[in-house]
Amino acid sequence: MLEFIERQKNKGYLWFKERAEGPQVKVWLAFISFTESIILPIPTSAFLIAVYMAGAKRFPFYAFFTTLFSVLGGFAGYFIGYFFFDTVGVRIVDFYNLATELEATKALYNDNTFWVTFTGAFTPVPYKIFVLSAGFLKVNLLYFMLASVVGRGLQFFLIAYIMKHYGDTATKLFLKYFNVIVFVGIALFLYIVLF
Repeated sequence: MLEFIERQKNKGYLWFKERAEGPQVKVWLAFISFTESIILPIPTSAFLIAVYMAGAKRFPFYAFFTTLFSVLGGFAGYFIGYFFFDTVGVRIVDFYNLATELEATKALYNDNTFWVTFTGAFTPVPYKIFVLSAGFLKVNLLYFMLASVVGRGLQFFLIAYIMKHYGDTATKLFLKYFNVIVFVGIALFLYIVLF
C-alpha cells in the first residue's frame, strides 16, 4: 500500500511538474476555478498550490487568472440561484447536504451582503453555498460581485505570496510527509462520511 501511494505521489508530482507552465494548466485551472464556485468539490486553492509546488513561477498571473475564473463561476452560480434555484440549485444543495447551511446563510445575508459574500469567498467555507443562496435571495449583484472579487482575489494572491516566498520549503515538507497527509486525509474523510 505504501509503495502504491509513493508511486502515485511521484507520478502526480512529475505530471504537474511537466505541465506547470504549459497551456494545459491554464485550462485545468480555469475549469476548476469556475466549476468549484458552483458545484465541484475540489478546492481551487488546493489545485493552485499544487501548480506552484510543481514549479510554476508566474505567481501574480496564476493568482489573477484563478480569481477571474472563480468570480466568473460565482457570477454563473448567482444566476443559477436567481433563475433556476427550484430546479438546479436545490439539487446541488441536496447533493452536498447543505440545507442547514443555506438557512444560516439566508439569515446572514439579511444583515450584510458584502461581508457575508466576502467571508464565503475568502475563507475555506464552501463558496458555492454563498453563491447559490445569493442568487436565490436576489441580493445586490454589485455588492456580491465586488465582495467576490476582493475575497477570491485576496485568497489566491495570498497563496501566491506564500508560495513565492515559502513554496520550496512547503513542497519539501509536503513530499516528505505525503503518506501521513494521505492517511490523515482518508481518516478525516471517513469520519465525516460515517459520522
